[in-house]
Amino acid sequence: MKKTVGIAVLVVGILLAAFGFYQNEASSKTLLQIGKAEISTEKNNPMSNPLIIGGGVVALIGVVVVVVAKK
Repeated sequence: MKKTVGIAVLVVGILLAAFGFYQNEASSKTLLQIGKAEISTEKNNPMSNPLIIGGGVVALIGVVVVVVAKK
């Protein structure tokens, strides 16, 4: 039972971190491209950082629960 909960928490953590990376990635935009030269804008999305950090922490907790459940 504990192992199943640990795996579920691990998956949720990975999904949170992936969603945070996706939000961070989606904020750049190409404005103009002439040949090899390119002008682009990047917006820093401050809401993606807590998702990445929180997802990593939740995934780490899931790994700990799975390892402890094996013992």
